[in-house]
Amino acid sequence: MGGFFALATALERPERVRALILVGMPVGLSRQIAFPMRILCGVPGLANLFVARLGKRTAEARKKQYRTMFHVDPANVPEVYFEMQAAGMRIPGALPIWAVLLR
Repeated sequence: MGGFFALATALERPERVRALILVGMPVGLSRQIAFPMRILCGVPGLANLFVARLGKRTAEARKKQYRTMFHVDPANVPEVYFEMQAAGMRIPGALPIWAVLLR
């Protein structure tokens, strides 16, 4: 999803982006996917439920998610990262598309 958020940032703050190169591999191309991700992607409706539980689409909500889900101290992450995530999540249709991509 890094490319998605890089693109969202470029669209939101074009004055901060001189060039953008997106390189990656879509979910599902590897047979080495972790078991939780296989369940999340394989059970119909589960990805949509997961995305719906992400809550508010704010930088503060993303910080809380990183604290609780990933056990990361948000103070160690640049503020612009959380702002970028929140901006990407506010793009109309972004979350339903993300859930479909996971599946």
